[in-house]
Amino acid sequence: MTRVISRGVLFAVAVISAFLPSPPAQAGTATIYQCRGPAGQLAGTEMLHAPAPNGVSANVTCGASWLDWPIEFMRSPGNTADRVELVVTGPAQTAISGGELQRQMFGYVYSLGNPQTWGFGYRLMRADGTVIERCGTAYPFNSEPQTCAATTSGFWQFPTPTVAIPAGQTPALRVAYGCFNTYVCAQSSADEKLLLRQLRLRVDDLAAPVVGGAVGSLVSEPVVRSRSLSVNASDAGLGLYRLIVAVDGRPGEAQPFDSTAADCADLDQTNADPYEFSSTLVCPTPSTSRTFFLSSLPTTGQHQVRVDVEDASGNRTPVLDRVASFDLPAVGLRCPAGVCVHAPPQPNGVNASPTAKLTIAGKHTITLAHGRRASVSGRLVNSSGAAIAGAQLEVSELEAGSTTWRSAGQVRTDDAGQFRYSPLAGASRTVGFQYRPVLGNAPVSARAQISLRTHAGVTLVLRPSTVNPGGVVRVRGRLLGAGKISGLYVELQARDGREWRTFKTLPVRRGRFVYRYRFRHTTSGVQFLWRIYAREQRGLPYSGGSSRAAWVSVRS
Repeated sequence: MTRVISRGVLFAVAVISAFLPSPPAQAGTATIYQCRGPAGQLAGTEMLHAPAPNGVSANVTCGASWLDWPIEFMRSPGNTADRVELVVTGPAQTAISGGELQRQMFGYVYSLGNPQTWGFGYRLMRADGTVIERCGTAYPFNSEPQTCAATTSGFWQFPTPTVAIPAGQTPALRVAYGCFNTYVCAQSSADEKLLLRQLRLRVDDLAAPVVGGAVGSLVSEPVVRSRSLSVNASDAGLGLYRLIVAVDGRPGEAQPFDSTAADCADLDQTNADPYEFSSTLVCPTPSTSRTFFLSSLPTTGQHQVRVDVEDASGNRTPVLDRVASFDLPAVGLRCPAGVCVHAPPQPNGVNASPTAKLTIAGKHTITLAHGRRASVSGRLVNSSGAAIAGAQLEVSELEAGSTTWRSAGQVRTDDAGQFRYSPLAGASRTVGFQYRPVLGNAPVSARAQISLRTHAGVTLVLRPSTVNPGGVVRVRGRLLGAGKISGLYVELQARDGREWRTFKTLPVRRGRFVYRYRFRHTTSGVQFLWRIYAREQRGLPYSGGSSRAAWVSVRS
């Protein structure tokens, strides 16, 4: 159990902590997932720094839970000169020291003939440019460290989707895709691309926690008569994780340093590594003060007690390490007479059950046009199938690209245990419903989620729509919902038979784009059907969407 205390009070009394040793110089290691977690759940993207698109783009859409490969590298048709790099870096005071990357090439052919494609491809590199693996980009094809090869379809791919990142510290990883040797970067196919699914990174934390002070009977009194300990600490790396207590050299207990940081917890409890997280941002780093109730302290006798603050990589800094006498009640919490009176728990609904089942009706992914609202319905029953009527369900939302759930209100079941909820129009997101069998802060016993996939909204204005040969058409419009997000782009496309083809990529500034197109080599009496298309991209919480199509005519 924890509670927030006044930082000023803590520091005023904590001068007694001056005897504490300095943090040790060491480097713990955590496993940080990016884009997708070990079970396919959403993970953070704060380590992934996508470049601005040129003729080649790197689209990071990890918030789209329905995508199997959420990170896409591709080039515009006919581009034979450009390349981009996705740079992977951790917070200050950290370094990447290994891990795994899930990636695969699609639609790529390594060719020395006509056309020559061998100068194009993919490289995974350390910060200094040392190549870890590649597909294409160099001659001859079998020079190390190329690991992709031709398949029966004729396209070149990696034999397995996962590559190990060798051990050894580097400040960054570089995922590069594009042309590495000019004049030999012909396009293999219209579907040529590099896709990434998950980064599982070993991140070294080079800074141990800093303990600012400690207050409590355990710190200073000759005889310990209270189990409360107040601690102030900060961490410059991956953040504060746990408070560790050992009694007489044996493990006593481990408590979260900040119980409100729900995601600062081991992401994969199926293995022995307790330092696996969905992001580098889930554990607190600023100066934080907390009060802990230490249930593992002995009741009587003289004992050696050590208390450490541990960061998310396993680095530990001692709060105290002393031998003390103890005089504590066997029951740590005693209530004054007439105070410890608690109301009985109130069931959440008729037929409330800790083994309830919460289901969503229909599809678990709803696709919406920009500005449209969805309608979500479901049912809550107990283990015997009886409806739980009048139950309160908590509603929360996780916007695409975010790792933070936010409360969206509540909804109540009817007499048949059914509920209906209409989320507000907005970005692509996951809507979660959860049920607690007892009102208040009881454990959640049933959960259900649904994904809302909202298409990007785009407007398009063409002026004039009819021009003479050599004339100029002004293209302008808005990417709705973009606001002040930087680095976004849209594509100007023309209809070619049954396909839309991109012939110009336009930057978006403050939600708007402007372009002038001159018909220099177009004969008279021709019509073109144009539109603007917005792809899924980093920072834009929408799936791909297009504007209305509009005709442009060149006079006879």
